[in-house]
Amino acid sequence: MVLLLFDFDQVLVDSEPYRYLRESRKWEQYRQRMSEVEPCQGIDQLIHCASSLGYSMAIVTQSPRFVPKLFVEKHSWPIDIIVGWHDYRIRKPNPLCLKVAMKRAHAKPSESFHIGDLPSDTEASRRAGVKSVGAGWAVLDRSALLKSQPDYYFDTVEQLQEFINSIG
Repeated sequence: MVLLLFDFDQVLVDSEPYRYLRESRKWEQYRQRMSEVEPCQGIDQLIHCASSLGYSMAIVTQSPRFVPKLFVEKHSWPIDIIVGWHDYRIRKPNPLCLKVAMKRAHAKPSESFHIGDLPSDTEASRRAGVKSVGAGWAVLDRSALLKSQPDYYFDTVEQLQEFINSIG
């Protein structure tokens, strides 16, 4: 069973205009602005395609769980597993968030792919024994992500889509 573990910000959604709210932990203000946050181009199609292929999906984020949960509900994404800050309280590159999601999905590390935009995502993947996928489409520092040497790297959501179509 393939499990796709998605980071949330700058992977599934372009929340860069509201980074100041996330970094200052102004979660209620961020919640109020969620209607202004859009999925990254092509993500809706990718999520629904992965679901049609029978892949399990999870979101692992350092934000509180309610942030991606609201977004998943609004966009009717078939993602049941959301692991947020309050589920593990340890920041990546600690792999605990990935391990929690894999346990909930009953997935093996060898069948799991973690899609992230930061070097800490790549390192967390390594520590959890999952394949790391660098998401370059909305990344803030592409050179740092590339330097972290993810197992796979894609500049566009469309490239990731092609990869996902091939791994099943």
